[in-house]
Amino acid sequence: MIEALAQPGGGPPPHSHAFGEWFLVREGELTLCEVRERNILPTSTLAAGDSVWIAPWIVHGTPNLSDAPTRFQVVGQPGAMTGYFAEAGVRVDDAATSPSAPPPGPDQLRGIAAQSGIQFWAGTVDLPASGH
Repeated sequence: MIEALAQPGGGPPPHSHAFGEWFLVREGELTLCEVRERNILPTSTLAAGDSVWIAPWIVHGTPNLSDAPTRFQVVGQPGAMTGYFAEAGVRVDDAATSPSAPPPGPDQLRGIAAQSGIQFWAGTVDLPASGH
C-alpha cells in the first residue's frame, strides 16, 4: 500500500499492468479514465471516501483534474510494486512536508515502469485541462 499526493494536473499517465489496484481517495478528487472507442476518456470522478478496484491488465489513469491537491491510497494485489514506487515517487516524512524534489517526468517514468512490467498507453488521451 502507498499513499500518494497528486497536485492539480498530476497523477499517473494511462497504463496497464499484471496486478490489480484498489484506489481510495482520502482528500480531494481523482478522475478515473478508461479506454472507450480506442481513446482514454474520463469515466467518473472519485471524491473523498470513494474507492474503485481496477483489475489486472485494464488500461486506466487516475489524474487529478481539480484545482486542489488530492491525497489517495493505492493497494496493489499482489503487492509487487515496492521497487517501482521507491524509484518513481518522492518520499516525504508526513503529509505536511513538501517533497524535496519534483517527481520523475514521463521519460524517466517509462524506464522505471518498463523494469516493473508496467505498460504506458500509446494511444489517444482525451482529457480536459485541470480545473474542470
